Amino acid sequence: MLAAGIAFVAMVIGLRYVVLPNINDYREEIAQAISRAAGQRVSIGAITGSWQGYRPELSFQDVRVFDSRNQQALSLRRVETVLSWLSLLDAGVRFDTLEIVEPELDVRRDAAGVLWIAGITFERNQGATADLRTGC
Repeated sequence: MLAAGIAFVAMVIGLRYVVLPNINDYREEIAQAISRAAGQRVSIGAITGSWQGYRPELSFQDVRVFDSRNQQALSLRRVETVLSWLSLLDAGVRFDTLEIVEPELDVRRDAAGVLWIAGITFERNQGATADLRTGC
């Protein structure tokens, strides 16, 4: 138990004094990980890190999501996130808060009548529900 406590304190100190002040150095790696998870290319202009109370906070500026034609489909001027410590339990990313500032969304209908929203297609099925498919 003592070793786990020491490891946790070392991780928090490393996060506070090494990782967060230099988070923008990992911008490309973070953008690539988000791109893989989203199935669409994502670019990030800048990332800054700080603390909100005892929780790490990340601010992403100029986030852009591109469709399968490599055209910008979604633009977010700023995304503010406060990470949850519950992320440690499942090695995933969980947010305590997520704020999106000034989103710009591309919505279009192609010649076949398919609706595209932020690079994702929405096609009508035989029933009244929409079928969601990625635009990749």
